Amino acid sequence: MSKIKTYVISCSSDVELDARGLYVWGGIKKARFLPESIKDAKRRVLKCRIETGCQSCDAEIHEVILERTKKTLKQS
Repeated sequence: MSKIKTYVISCSSDVELDARGLYVWGGIKKARFLPESIKDAKRRVLKCRIETGCQSCDAEIHEVILERTKKTLKQS
């Protein structure tokens, strides 16, 4: 089947001390899509740093590979 490689960004946004409550984000403003390249993910972290101005940025970029188990309609 097909594999989808994407990147997810997580951070605590200076308010959450518990790792289970981290923010996981991938969109810009109202768009909710994940970055497809590490370069785009780094650009989003930089943009977030400029906009929010957190005291210390602890954002991390995680590579995620999703593997589809079903064929798409066009593959069938």
